[in-house]
Amino acid sequence: MAILIIKVTGMSCGGCEKAVENGLRKLPGITAVKADHLGKKVEVEYEGEQPYQSLLKETVEKSGFKMT
Repeated sequence: MAILIIKVTGMSCGGCEKAVENGLRKLPGITAVKADHLGKKVEVEYEGEQPYQSLLKETVEKSGFKMT
C-alpha cells in the first residue's frame, strides 16, 4: 500500500470532507481516504498503480471542490 497526499480547496466542514472521501473511495485501487478541511488536504491510500491525477481531479471536482 502507498499513500498519496493531494491538496484540495473549498472544503469548510466535516460534511465537505465526507463528500470528497465518498467520491474518492469509489475509484479502483483506493483502499482508504482521509480528508482534512483545515489542512486543505486529502490522504489517499491505494494498492497497485498510483491513481491518475486527472481521475482524482475529476472526482474531487464532481464533489464540488478544487484539487490544486
